[in-house]
Formats: sequence, C-alpha cells, structure tokens
Amino acid sequence: MKFLLLLSATATMVAACAAPAEFSYLNGSRWTTVELNTYDTRIISVDGYTRRQNEKLFVDPGVRTIVLEAVPTAGFFWPQQREIVVKVEPCMQYWFEAKRVNPLSQDWEPRVNYADRIAGCKPGSH
Repeated sequence: MKFLLLLSATATMVAACAAPAEFSYLNGSRWTTVELNTYDTRIISVDGYTRRQNEKLFVDPGVRTIVLEAVPTAGFFWPQQREIVVKVEPCMQYWFEAKRVNPLSQDWEPRVNYADRIAGCKPGSH
C-alpha cells in the first residue's frame, strides 16, 4: 500500500514538473459580436501545424503564424483562408474574427477580436 502511495506521489510530482511555465489559448470564435460585419473563424493551423480544436487551443507564447478560415457568404461554396501573425503573450487568451466590408463580400480581414489574461496564470511564475 505504501509503495502505491509513493508511486502515485512521484508520478504527480513528475507531471507537475512537466507542465509548461507559461502558456496561452487561441479561440476561433469571437468573444464579442457587437461590431457589424464580423464573423467567427476556424483555426486551420498554427505555425504550419494543422489543428482540429477551435476553442481554447493551447499554444506557447511567442510570434505565431495562424491560418484562419471564415464561412463563405451566400452564393459562394468554398471558404477562404487568411493568415495572421500575432505576438502571443504569456498567460493570455485570444479570440479571432473575420471582418468583412459588408455582409455580401467574400473578402475578409483576419483580426484579433479580444484578448484577456488567463485567470490564475502568472507570467514568469515558474
């Protein structure tokens, strides 16, 4: 019994040491929908690595190249992808959006919709 307890405690300590000191999250959907002609996006890749997750995508801080995709407007069938380069700060969460000139335009610009500090995360604490 003591052996299992010791083994469990050791595994927990090793897992805690393996956790990254600083991290950030990326979100493909908008945080706020107040501004007209803004739309949710889907995160296709980060730094060339394809991602399946679109919410709370875990990334390390630093300059990141993010490929986003927006839903096509009426009359179009294929979504268009755009690239955005963002300096991801530690312990921050980012929400992205597609900004169109008008609701009928297929062309769009990728933007950061909102950024907020992750609760309980302190940069440089590890």
